[in-house]
Amino acid sequence: MSLHYNASRFLLGGFVGALSGWEVRGREHVPSQGGLIIASNHCSYWDPLLVGTAAIRELHFLAKEELFRPPVFGPLIRSYNAIPIRRGMADVGGLTRAMDVLRAGKALIVFPEGTRARDGELRPARPGIGMLAPGSCRRT
Repeated sequence: MSLHYNASRFLLGGFVGALSGWEVRGREHVPSQGGLIIASNHCSYWDPLLVGTAAIRELHFLAKEELFRPPVFGPLIRSYNAIPIRRGMADVGGLTRAMDVLRAGKALIVFPEGTRARDGELRPARPGIGMLAPGSCRRT
């Protein structure tokens, strides 16, 4: 795990825990190695940070391409393993990078709905997310 990722995770986890008393359950079910997809619903801008902080291993994230455009924020989220993905189209490049992460035995978090559901209701998954499932990562 990179030093700044680990330090940020520790500091944010302590800060959030102190302010909210949050409790993370189920960490013991997350394998410590091997390719892993964590699929989460997405209600808030805070979701990637909180899921990344709660996880026991370093995560890679799919994030909408628009987040990478600002000159400071783009490089910052890249340093935290964010992978740009173009929404509303078949982004073969973004999906290929995500599959490369899984093939390398790393963990990937995805938000299958493709956007925040501000009302808390679960929405259908966007097309393409199933391409990341085990078996589809093998090169032929």
